[in-house]
Amino acid sequence: MEETGIVTDIINNRAIFTHRTFVEYFVAMWFSKLLDMEINFLRDVYLNKNFQIVRHFLDRFLAQDFDLHVSVINEDKILIDKLLFEQKMDVNEKDKGGRTPLFLAIINFLNKEENCDYNNDNAVKFNDLENIIEILLNHGANLNIEDKILCMRPLQLAEKIEAWSIVELLLQKNADNKDLVLIRKDISMKIYAQNSLQLAKKQGFKSFLNSIFNQGINVQYCMSEYVQEVLRTALRKGYVNLFEFILKRGKKMGYFVSSYEETLLHIAAEHGQMKSVQFLVQHGTDINAREKYQMKTPLMCATLEGHKNILEYLIQNGALLNAQDKDGRTALFIAACQGNNEIINLLLECDSDVNIYSNANKTPLMLASKYCDFKAVELLVEYGASINIQDQNGFSALFLAVCEGRNNMVDLLLQKGAEVEISNKYKTTPLIVAVTQSNLEISQLLIKYGACVNKQDTNGKTPLLIAVNQGHTKMIELLLLNGAKPENHNFKTTELILATEQGNLEIVDLLIEHGAGVNAQDENGKSALIIAICEGMYEMTKLLLHNGADVQIGYTHNTTPLMLAVRHTNEKIVELLINIWSFCE
Repeated sequence: MEETGIVTDIINNRAIFTHRTFVEYFVAMWFSKLLDMEINFLRDVYLNKNFQIVRHFLDRFLAQDFDLHVSVINEDKILIDKLLFEQKMDVNEKDKGGRTPLFLAIINFLNKEENCDYNNDNAVKFNDLENIIEILLNHGANLNIEDKILCMRPLQLAEKIEAWSIVELLLQKNADNKDLVLIRKDISMKIYAQNSLQLAKKQGFKSFLNSIFNQGINVQYCMSEYVQEVLRTALRKGYVNLFEFILKRGKKMGYFVSSYEETLLHIAAEHGQMKSVQFLVQHGTDINAREKYQMKTPLMCATLEGHKNILEYLIQNGALLNAQDKDGRTALFIAACQGNNEIINLLLECDSDVNIYSNANKTPLMLASKYCDFKAVELLVEYGASINIQDQNGFSALFLAVCEGRNNMVDLLLQKGAEVEISNKYKTTPLIVAVTQSNLEISQLLIKYGACVNKQDTNGKTPLLIAVNQGHTKMIELLLLNGAKPENHNFKTTELILATEQGNLEIVDLLIEHGAGVNAQDENGKSALIIAICEGMYEMTKLLLHNGADVQIGYTHNTTPLMLAVRHTNEKIVELLINIWSFCE
């Protein structure tokens, strides 16, 4: 061996190998040749993690003359199928170690599982290994054959290496649960029982859990938070058999709730688990039960997630369509918020109250105008929704659509008869909102349907004043062309004065062109001319004077525009004013 480079030295008649793997290889070979003589020692170390590489080599040495065994070790499903289907190989043939292919398939799980925690929520599912085991079982793999090394049957081996998904699979195939030696030994410990329940919860192992119960687990102390969590998880993940199995062992289904006192029916409805919903309803669960936090019913939970089939079933079995949560919202409100036309249509066809009020005096139509598409609004109106109902703040469906900037929705509501001049408690109109948001298209729509352009809110602001304040020239033009009066006498300033303060020559010129009074004064007695002079705006002063601004109207007693210009040492404006003054004289 020295010549091959495998052995680097020999010390005290012991070979020193270049790598540990060579040692493990020869140990495995030695065991395979002296299996009968060393069986007791091998039995003690075979499943030891430190013996892993030796086990890999040993398995191959013992199976090397058996094609089906080798294909199982290699996890070659295609070859396994071929050997069983075409060549009709004996699925229960034993290799030199007395192991069947099923035994080796389970051992493969141990090889994979060493880097996996099956008590973790992110546990890895070895689907390929499970599929191989299913193939072997479907071809008649015997569950009662003991191997020669460990003297274990398949279920005992799976339990020993904690291959719980395989335990579940073997139990489903009617393996004798008396082989669950460790479970029977440890089941009296509460922590073991709880851990077993947690495992069943995460993986959905009904047969495994059944065996645990049959081994004597105390159903009463487990019917607490642990079983409740198993039930909730079974519902969410769709483990219907596991769910029904546990529930049938309990007495009062309504007691299995979350910290929000959410019943199992709430959870099943929310997660779209039809079979579980049917099971609960058929076994007397209150179909209109309310959870504690939002006072939602199962019908509302199903609506929230859009489970139409669950909704139909609940309604057919007596669910209250117009039950309201703590905010006064019904299932129809929820569907309107979700924009789910199919659910909206179903609820309306089943006679949901289309004009029911929430605690905030909102209706489903208001929410639909804010969140949904045309179809939802058309459906609600078709079924009698009142289009001009206002909430506690005076907002209607049209208001909400305008606030959201939904141009097409505004158009639809106006076509359906929405009142364009409706105002909220602040006397704000939809047009004022549209102008405030600088939404020219919606403003045009509202004016087209008759919105008053001169209406004031509680502060005396008109749409024109708001548009001027924003410097929105196109909006100002739209309003002026449709009759807006540029002379607001109910506010502390005027549109012209505001435009002058902003130094916007274009808007000032536009306002004057449409009749704005150049000599109007604000609440402090300032005119547009006074402001232009004080700010040193020569072109603005010139524009105002050209359009008739009075050079004799002062700001305070005995203070003329000329005096202010001199005080601000603006020679060009002083000269301009003197020329105008002379002309007037």
